[in-house]
Amino acid sequence: MSPDDFEICFYGVRGSLPAPARGEEVEAQIARALLRASECGVRFASSDDALRWLRESLPFHERSHYGGDTTCFLVRCGPRRVIIDAGTGIRRAGADLMGELVSSGSLDVDLLFTHMHLDHVVGFPFFAPLFAPRDRLAVTLRLHGGSAWANDLQRVLSQTVSAPLFPIELDKLSHEAAAIEYEFIYDRLRRELGDPPGLELYARRLHHPNETYGYRLEHAGRRIVIATDTEPYAAPDRALNDLADSADVLYVDAQFDRDQYEGSYDGLSRVGWGHGYAEWCGQYAHQVGARLVILGHHDPAAGNQRIYELGERARAYHPNVVVAFDGLRVRVTETEIIALSAGDGGTDVCLRRTGAQT
Repeated sequence: MSPDDFEICFYGVRGSLPAPARGEEVEAQIARALLRASECGVRFASSDDALRWLRESLPFHERSHYGGDTTCFLVRCGPRRVIIDAGTGIRRAGADLMGELVSSGSLDVDLLFTHMHLDHVVGFPFFAPLFAPRDRLAVTLRLHGGSAWANDLQRVLSQTVSAPLFPIELDKLSHEAAAIEYEFIYDRLRRELGDPPGLELYARRLHHPNETYGYRLEHAGRRIVIATDTEPYAAPDRALNDLADSADVLYVDAQFDRDQYEGSYDGLSRVGWGHGYAEWCGQYAHQVGARLVILGHHDPAAGNQRIYELGERARAYHPNVVVAFDGLRVRVTETEIIALSAGDGGTDVCLRRTGAQT
C-alpha cells in the first residue's frame, strides 16, 4: 500500500446499542443455506469446500452478518492512525493495533469523537493500547472532542474507566500507561493530524441531539468523509455539502427508511432523533458527487434482510452503494476505490477515482 493511500476498516457499524445475532437467527440462516445447497445437489468434501460454495453462491446478507458492534472506524494513511469513535468496535481495533505496537515499540493514534452518546464511547475501557506499560511501550493517544463538551469528554471517559464501572482508574493509567492528550474540535476546524503531518482534518457540525461533528480526512487529493448521526433537516444542508463535496468515500447514517423516519410506517415519527434514512442517503451522496457511499449506523432492531433492503433503497438513487458490516475494509488509492469483503479477500466494489462515476 502506498504511503498516500487510505485504508479504512469498519470495526463497528451498529447504531444506538450493540446488537449481536441471536442463536435462533444463526440457526435459521444455516438452515436456509443447507436447503439451498440441497436444492443445488451439491456435496462437500471438506469445510473449505463448503465455505467456498457459500461465498460463491449466496449473497452476503444470506451467508454472513452485518455485525453488532457500535461505531468505530480505523483509518490508516501511511504511518498515521486515526480512530473515529469508541463504540464497542474499538475492542477489536485495539487488538489489531497491538500487533503494530508490539512489533515497533510505539504507537501514535488520534481518536476523534463525533459526539458523546453512550454507543460512541462505551468501548473506550476495552481499547488495549490504553493499558500498554509505559516503561516498555510508547503509546500516545490524542482525544479530540467538541469545544463545548471537551471537559465532559475527559470526565465521561474517566468515569467509564473507574469504579464502580471499571476496575482500573484512568487517572492512574495516565502515569503508568498510554500518554493521553486532549484536543478541541469546533465547526469549520482545519487541522493536520499525525506525524509526519500532511493528513488534513476538516470538521462540520451535524444535525443530531447534542453537539455532533462530521469529519473529512484528506491527503494527496484523496477524501474520506464520516457523517454518522445526522438527519436531513435542511435541504440543501450547506454544512454537509461543504463537508462531503466530491468525497471518494462517504459514510452516512441510514438507520431508517423514509416511511420509518416520517412516521407513516407505524405512526411513530423519528424526526428529531438525529438519524437519516436510506433514500435520503442515496440522494445526498449523488448530490455531492461522492464516488462511493457506505451506509451504516444500522438500527439495532434490524436484521440482515432489513439492512439489505435499505441498501437497495439507496441504490435507487446512487449506483455505488456498499452496506457497511463489521470488518469491511475500503482502500482509496491514486486510481481506485476498492471495497473488500471480510475474511475471504473478495472484492465487493472497485471504482475508478478519476473521470465519471462507473
